[in-house]
Formats: sequence, C-alpha cells, structure tokens
Amino acid sequence: MTFFQQLMDNLRLVQSLYAELSTIGESKKDHIVHNRLNELSQTLAAESKLLKRLAELEQERASLIAGYQQELGVKPEAEATLDDLVRMTVKMQDKREFEAVRDALSAEIRKLRSLNETNQLLVKQALDFVDYTLDLFTAGPENDMVYQAPAQQSASVNRRKGIFDTRA
Repeated sequence: MTFFQQLMDNLRLVQSLYAELSTIGESKKDHIVHNRLNELSQTLAAESKLLKRLAELEQERASLIAGYQQELGVKPEAEATLDDLVRMTVKMQDKREFEAVRDALSAEIRKLRSLNETNQLLVKQALDFVDYTLDLFTAGPENDMVYQAPAQQSASVNRRKGIFDTRA
C-alpha cells in the first residue's frame, strides 16, 4: 500500500471521527439544555476517548505525510497542509481525492466549531443563571461592598439580605 493510500485512509478516518464528535456535540447540547448532568458526564467521557484517538491519528498522519513527500521526491515539511499536498501531487485523480477529503474535513470542522461555540454559550448561560440564583438566596457580595454611613450600618446589620441567613 502506498503512502498516498495510507494517508487517504487516515484522513477519511479522521473525518469520520470528526463526524462522531459532531454527533457528541449535538447530544452535549441536548444534555446541557435539559440539565441532564449524568448523561453529560458520560458524553464527555466518550468525547475524551475520541479526542485521544484523534491525537494518535494526528501523529500517524504527520509520519504518513513525510513518507508521501519523500515518495514524490519533495523535501519533507512537518507543517504541510492539505492544500500543500494538493499542489505537490502530480496525478489528477489523487488531487481530486485530496480535494474531496479536504472539503469534507473543512465542512466537519466548521460544523464542530459552531457546535462548540453554541455549547460554550449554553454552559456560560447556565453558570450565569446558577450564579444569579445563588445571589438571590444569599444576597450577593455587591451589597457588602457599598459604603454606608455609620448610622445606617447598625440598622442594616440586623436586617437579613437574602432568603437564607448567611451569618451563621
């Protein structure tokens, strides 16, 4: 099997793993929205396994690219992109395969980025809501930071500021 074929197999596997990450991202979004923390934890564990596998494939891909470049008679570059490989490739059929895989990977990456941004926003909103709720119960720290005249301080010390008395 040539380096080109091995590299294409590697890139297709990476693409399928990105598709799985997108599916996991959708389920994470659903778990966050519906506040299912146990399922979210399990989903994060599965995501972690996929990310570990992607890191392994990334190392494999780097060595395959170096081998492919040597096969083409080009000085191996560690930072070669798929666009660089398309330009280096002589056979039109191989160029088309590289372009197809590059386009599919780019689409998956865009989808994954969008999902991650959405999930980050949802988590931030959930944390803001929890923070707001805690402030309602405990009468947040901003009340303690406001200057009060000494005559008014004694009256405010006896007054409870939230639902729960936090002076205990």
